Amino acid sequence: MVEASETIPQLIALWNQIPEEYRSDFTLCFDIIRESMGVDWLRKHFDPDQKETGVFKISYGTTEEEATRNYRVIDLAECLINLKDVEGIQECLSRMREAENPEASYAELHIAKMLYINRWPFRIVKPRGKRGDDYDLEIICHNQTRCGDTKCKLETTELSSATIEKTLKNSRDQLPPEGPGVFS
Repeated sequence: MVEASETIPQLIALWNQIPEEYRSDFTLCFDIIRESMGVDWLRKHFDPDQKETGVFKISYGTTEEEATRNYRVIDLAECLINLKDVEGIQECLSRMREAENPEASYAELHIAKMLYINRWPFRIVKPRGKRGDDYDLEIICHNQTRCGDTKCKLETTELSSATIEKTLKNSRDQLPPEGPGVFS
């Protein structure tokens, strides 16, 4: 794993290699994502010419749509850099690489980023596939380990209070029955 003190000079060197007219946050973020996730993954999930829609697919739509997708590119690159030393991150990235739709893993990274920014000690947990022991995060809060599970509704899902309520009711038994837990 590359140390943060080594990462910054590498990013600066990369930036300096890019011709000035092509330098942008976007360019740097794509290179970070390519390095972590691979060129094929980047093409599959970002290419505007791909038929499938997706959370990262670059669009030529409205300004609001473009801004949201641009934010996701920058957010994913930021997660990849800031979370690189978090226990369990590589397993999460593997799931993200292998998933047909990376949206659920992206949601997990986003919640991990919030914990990281707020300096909460945590680790990403490998899914166990067993009810009562199938959650995403272990968070230390007041010297006690709390189990946390991230929930994500795909962009294509019609949101309603019934959908959210059903998801939360069906998810209660994913966490261990003893001790506190949280869904995000």
